[in-house]
Parts: sequence; structure tokens; C-alpha cells
Amino acid sequence: SSLVRVPIDLVGPCGLGLGLTDQSFGYHIAFAAGTGILPFLDLFDLVLESLLAPSNSPLPTKFLKKFKMVVFASFPSREDTPGIELMEKCMKACLNAKETVIEFNLRFSDQTSERYDRAFMETRKDILTQAQNIYICGPPSFNERVPDHLSHIGVPREAMYFI
Repeated sequence: SSLVRVPIDLVGPCGLGLGLTDQSFGYHIAFAAGTGILPFLDLFDLVLESLLAPSNSPLPTKFLKKFKMVVFASFPSREDTPGIELMEKCMKACLNAKETVIEFNLRFSDQTSERYDRAFMETRKDILTQAQNIYICGPPSFNERVPDHLSHIGVPREAMYFI
């Protein structure tokens, strides 16, 4: 049998993603592993574009004034990191604009043995328990362990969202 290639147009939601609106505010956390970072790249791109855009830009940037996200993301190596260039540009733009809209904490397995385990959560309990929302995206074992560790330090399950 031969393969037949058929073009398909996909139509889906477009916007800020993660359930965010231009009225979103507060302190948010993201935990991602490997390709689990992909759903967040849209937001990183919007933040980057917004920080570089002129003040009269039509981009939905109102929420950036009262919005902060801390990203904890784990990858095998820098070379195996989807979207690394975008994240680095976003980090630089945040530094240059003196806006800490997104704070990146990237870990690479080839450089550290640190894990997002119970001890990691305990040392960051203050910031993790203050988060309005915690977004989690990674492989199945990551998606099981991270919420358990967060629950152990008092983060309510209602604040956790699986992307």
C-alpha cells in the first residue's frame, strides 16, 4: 500500500494560553521537563515581543504589569532543550527592561544532579505556597511526582494545573 499525503488545516484556540487573559495577574509557577516546555513557549514569545514593542503596541500586555511567573524547567542538556534560544532572548529582554515578568530556572542533567524532589520543594516552600497557579507539564513520572511533592509542603491540588 502507498501513503497518500493529505494537507490538514488545524484550527484551535489562539491567545495567551494557559487560561490567561489580559486581566490575569499574580504570581505563577511552571514546572516543565523536556518537551513539557513547549506549551509555555507561546507565553515566553508574547512576553519577549511585549518587552520589545513600542508603548502603543496592540499586543495584549496589560496583564504583564501585575503578572510574574517563575519557571523551573529540566532538560538532559542545553543542546537538547526545545526553545532554548527563545528562553534566552526572553531572559535578556527581562534583564534589559528591568522587568521580572518571567524568571527562568533551567537545570541540565549533564551539569547537575539536583531534582525537583521533596527536598527541592521544601527549600522553596515560601515561594511555592504563595503561587496563585502552578502549571505542570512533563513526562508521566514527572507529572506524578511533582504534585505529590507540592502537596507535601501545603500547596492545594486546586492550584495545580496539568498542561
